[in-house]
Amino acid sequence: RQVEEAMPEAPSLTVRALVAGKKDGWLDFSEELAKYSPMFERPTGNEAHTINDIMLVYFTSGTTGMPKMVRHNFAHPLGHIVTAKYWQQVQENKLHMSVSDSGWAKFGWGKIYGQWICGATIFCYDMDKFIPLKLLEKLEHDFKGLIEPGLIVSSFDVKRGKPNPEPYLKGLSKAGVEPWEAIVVENAPLGVRAAQAARIFTVAVNTGPLPNKMLADEGADLIFNKMTDFRDKWDSFL
Repeated sequence: RQVEEAMPEAPSLTVRALVAGKKDGWLDFSEELAKYSPMFERPTGNEAHTINDIMLVYFTSGTTGMPKMVRHNFAHPLGHIVTAKYWQQVQENKLHMSVSDSGWAKFGWGKIYGQWICGATIFCYDMDKFIPLKLLEKLEHDFKGLIEPGLIVSSFDVKRGKPNPEPYLKGLSKAGVEPWEAIVVENAPLGVRAAQAARIFTVAVNTGPLPNKMLADEGADLIFNKMTDFRDKWDSFL
C-alpha cells in the first residue's frame, strides 16, 4: 500500500513485483522466475554490467528526519572485504554469525558480502522479532555445549555496565570462581578497564583501528593483534 501511495511522486518506478501472493498491477515474482533458465549467462557487450550499476538501496534510519533512500553500486560488497578480513577476522570455511536483519545496512557490511567473499560460512537465523533468549536457544540446539545459559551476563543482570567492573564481578559470581581463576578476553579499552577493576587477568585482542598503547594504558596483561594469534598461543598460554 505504501509503495502504491508513493508512486505519483516516483515516476521512475515502472515495475513492481510481489514476492509472496498476487495483486493487480504487480508481477508475481515466483511466476516470473519460473520463466527463465536456471543457468545464467553473463551479459556481454552493451548489456554487460559494470561496477557502477546500482546494486541495492538502503534506507537511512529516520532518527533525525524522514528516512531517505541511499543507492549503492557493485563496489559496495568489495569495500567490506576489509571489514570481514581485518575487523571480524573471518576465516575460510569457518562459521560466522552476526545478529542483523537483512533490512539493515549492518547486514550488508557485517554479515554477508565481505564474509562470503572471504570464504566464511554464514550462520543465519531469521526472527520475526529479536528475542535474545530465542537466539541463544537456537545456538544451543545447533551447537550443543557452546553456551551455558546459567553463566550468561547481560544488561538485565547489572545496574552499571563497563567500565564499571560489575558485569565481570557478576560473571565470577555466576561461575563460582575467584578473580585469579578467570581470564577476560577484551577488545575495547573500557572493557579492559572493567576487567582490571575486577582484578581478573586480561587478554586484549586488538580487532580495531586503535593503537595497542590504548589497551596497554588501561592495564591489559597481554595484547594480541588477531584472535588467531591468541588461539595459536592458547596451549602455551595456559
